Amino acid sequence: VFWGRAETDPHVGSVDATIAEDFSSVDVRAACGDVVLKSGVSAQVRYTGAANTSFEYEVRDGALHVTQEMTSNTGTQSSNGITIIVVVPPEVELAAIDASSELGNVDLQGVEAARTDVSSQMGDVSVSGIGLSNATLELSADMGDITLDGSVVSSGTVVRGTSEKALKASAEMGDVTVTAL
Repeated sequence: VFWGRAETDPHVGSVDATIAEDFSSVDVRAACGDVVLKSGVSAQVRYTGAANTSFEYEVRDGALHVTQEMTSNTGTQSSNGITIIVVVPPEVELAAIDASSELGNVDLQGVEAARTDVSSQMGDVSVSGIGLSNATLELSADMGDITLDGSVVSSGTVVRGTSEKALKASAEMGDVTVTAL
């Protein structure tokens, strides 16, 4: 388990770690920051934080858990410069991905799972580079647009398909953009 808190410099808190343990799901929870899950050569967690945040990650029960929280109400009140990046090698078969940010964007790039749930309360959600031809999609944007494969389909909620492979992407105040392979 890694746990850390930045000191006085708002961008002192940083992590760049390789994950050696095996995992079959990813769970990322951010209070204030952008979240990026992407495909890459080796499993990694990278974090750049602010003085009023804490950050921890661990592999527990076959899941990679990544958590970032605000430690006080003073200091940074935006996601600007706060980033969590999780890199998953393409050979890792994931059963589930859960990634959310309360204040910040969530970007899923080329990482697939049987069940994927990505969301942001105040920020955009983007999903790209994954196969969705046989997936059930549930896309929702309370205050924003939904764009599927380059076309704005609507605001509100879009549900398509009935497959066991499922993608749920939602933004309360932001856009949802999904681009399949």
